[in-house]
Amino acid sequence: MGSHRQSSTRGYPGEVPLPDDLTTPDPESLTLLLVRHGRTRFNAERRIQGWADSELTPDGLAGVRATAVDLSRVTLDAAYSSPSQRTLTTSSAILEHHPALEVVPRDGLREFNFGEYEERSEAELVDHIDWLELFRGVLDGTYPGFPGGESARTYLDRVGAVFEEIEAAHEPGENVLVVSHGMTLMVYLAMSGFPTHRPLANASVTAVRVGRTGVRRPVVIGHDPSGVAVQEGELAPAEAEAFERRVRDRRMSEAGPLENGAFSGKAFDDGAFRDKPLSAGS
Repeated sequence: MGSHRQSSTRGYPGEVPLPDDLTTPDPESLTLLLVRHGRTRFNAERRIQGWADSELTPDGLAGVRATAVDLSRVTLDAAYSSPSQRTLTTSSAILEHHPALEVVPRDGLREFNFGEYEERSEAELVDHIDWLELFRGVLDGTYPGFPGGESARTYLDRVGAVFEEIEAAHEPGENVLVVSHGMTLMVYLAMSGFPTHRPLANASVTAVRVGRTGVRRPVVIGHDPSGVAVQEGELAPAEAEAFERRVRDRRMSEAGPLENGAFSGKAFDDGAFRDKPLSAGS
């Protein structure tokens, strides 16, 4: 992944509109529009998805349509998606407003593979490993993985490689749609120097601008066009918000980035979201 540094960000679900300046291409930056798939049946049932799949719910489809309308104001130059059906359904709805484009599936955009825990309840996974321990182990590349799944290092390598490929394939001034999953998009943000403990809402939009030197600057994180995609109880507790502010104000050199851009596990505060699901298996 390219060089990176921190900058200020704007917005969490429902708090701000998609910035108007995103409707005009930035000649100095490639703009990545990162969209999490719409809410699914497994999301509603609090079950782990990962590489498993389930259909979008009616409210999930409504959220995706709201996102599609919001992004209809943006000129898109390319579109990529995880090959999971829930992400392809989401990307197809968005591209109805951009009929000249076809989505390009990329395996590297898949969610983390939870192995034998997929399709099981989130509660069963939490009985096995604390969410904080799991997320920290994934981000620092040390978690060995679940039986039948993939290791954190394998996951980080493929996520880093696919985003590096996408960034290299496009020029400043272009807008590129990337439809993926909750944990995968959070990992990309962490690799870029912007870790967040707040789950990205289903069908939310995160905009990251990549400058000519590879510096990444988030413009908005987790914008929810529908205003209803995050269900009550899904957000991390208030102390996680304070943690995020500390991390955003800290230089990457002080936080200790690891090899391949993974964010150092020591930056994660044990009280930040203990026992709170990340909706990561989505």
